[in-house]
Amino acid sequence: MTSRRTTLTLAIALAFTSGMLVNQSFSARADMRGSGVFQDVQSGAYYDDAVGEMYSDGIITGYQDGRFGPNDFVTRGQVAVMMQRFKNMMNGTTPVRSSSSSVRRASSSSSSSTTTTSGVNIRGRFEFTTATFSISESAPKASVSVRRVGGTTGDASVFYETVDGTADNVQDYTNTNGRLDFADGDDSIKTINVSIKNDEEADEGSHTFTIRLKDPTNGTQIGDLGSVTVTILDNDGSTTSNSGGTSSATSSTASASPQGSLHFSAINYAVPENENSITITVERSGGTEGSVTVDYETKKDTASLSDFGNVGGTLSFAAGEATKTFNVTVNDNDAIGGNKTVDLHLKNPTGGAVIRKSSAVLTITDDELPGGDTEGKLRFEEDAYDVLEDRILTAIIKRMNGTKGTVTVEYRTEDGTGKAGQDFTGFNKTMTFRPGEAEKEFTTEILEDDKKELTETFRFELSNPTGGATLTSPSSAQVNIFD
Repeated sequence: MTSRRTTLTLAIALAFTSGMLVNQSFSARADMRGSGVFQDVQSGAYYDDAVGEMYSDGIITGYQDGRFGPNDFVTRGQVAVMMQRFKNMMNGTTPVRSSSSSVRRASSSSSSSTTTTSGVNIRGRFEFTTATFSISESAPKASVSVRRVGGTTGDASVFYETVDGTADNVQDYTNTNGRLDFADGDDSIKTINVSIKNDEEADEGSHTFTIRLKDPTNGTQIGDLGSVTVTILDNDGSTTSNSGGTSSATSSTASASPQGSLHFSAINYAVPENENSITITVERSGGTEGSVTVDYETKKDTASLSDFGNVGGTLSFAAGEATKTFNVTVNDNDAIGGNKTVDLHLKNPTGGAVIRKSSAVLTITDDELPGGDTEGKLRFEEDAYDVLEDRILTAIIKRMNGTKGTVTVEYRTEDGTGKAGQDFTGFNKTMTFRPGEAEKEFTTEILEDDKKELTETFRFELSNPTGGATLTSPSSAQVNIFD
């Protein structure tokens, strides 16, 4: 062995390699990123997810001043300590952070120790994927999705219940309650199904009820989207906005409406602080009939009001209009303060429109850190997806290391043992990223058949980026369909 020092990224690579050699005995904490914990880890850097995951598992720590030092060298002694923490974790002994760490947590055996001093709960929080959901009264059920975000350490459960609004649980829907169980490391989306009743009474108008989450276990919490308002659209009179098919078993997006579904054009935006402002686009899809409005607002997350201009207002769409925009100002400074995030929200749609997805995230990137002023590199968020038959699979394309200018990329499906039209809905499309758009999602319908069969596969592929953007790994992702 030599006496030369190795870099921290090599130590992280060793930890990942060791994990693979023991059959991946721990679960990735993909929803905890290094940039969310350490001020000098750039959001979207190639090591961002790795730093967050290794921090979550207790293998690496940071400095007392809140930095991680992603480009700093480490000694052989420090590598030995990291490998010891890794070994302890694999043997079932929870590592305890050194007192020199700026962001500490005690042994995970205590529920009181699940939140770090930076406000991250490693056990996570439960929330719906949307704040509103609409369904025709002729559909048999409303299916809404719940996810565990911010951390997945330990087994945990959350209970749910329905609450009447203008809808009645005797005439309009079936009162429903139950429990969702998440295993350690489980970040999959769970589904709540509520039966809808068609009372065939003409011109009664739409009714609403609420599904809410409660009583999370094992130190977990309820997130900001702890409830969802379900609108049952009348199909007997002029207010009908759905011809009657069933909603997807895993989709929590709003049903089709001739007035349209409102949503942000991306799920994640990014802007360097020296750009002064960013334009946020709200899209109206699935219908543009009539005039509609929707309110928007910004809320501080890790960003403070000294980092951006808090805004709110109303967007008005005339008949036929499909996009509207608003601007968020950002403030430049000379400090290396790390990346900051702002929450974007839509609410209070009018005119018959519904909200398909009510929230997005704006990341203000620190221009004192390198690599943020480019057209970016495009990749899939994951290199593999697992999905059951008769589901809607949602995947994300990420734009890393810069969101400058408008760029496009082609994305398509490629048959494997699974065949387009038989096992899934194939496509060959182009996705456009406007300036500032950092993450966008797309969906694929997984088809059901009556055959008992082995796991089938197909692939997502990216190709032909334009506008100065390039591809980075993974530009291909395998989808595994389970019977």
